[in-house]
Amino acid sequence: MNKNLIEEAISKLANAMRIYSEAHWKYAHLFKIDPEEAINNIDRLFEMKLEAFHTLYDVSASDRK
Repeated sequence: MNKNLIEEAISKLANAMRIYSEAHWKYAHLFKIDPEEAINNIDRLFEMKLEAFHTLYDVSASDRK
């Protein structure tokens, strides 16, 4: 398997986790101003994190075969 693909997938997952953490940290403040936006942000970013994990799983799956 191409290590560059795995490294890129890890990088994307790490970035998604960082962005999710930042949104989670800002959630309480934003919820007071716009609850719908706060919830949508967390929802979309959690989905982004899951997609990044799924990509990493797929990319690394061929190494396990």
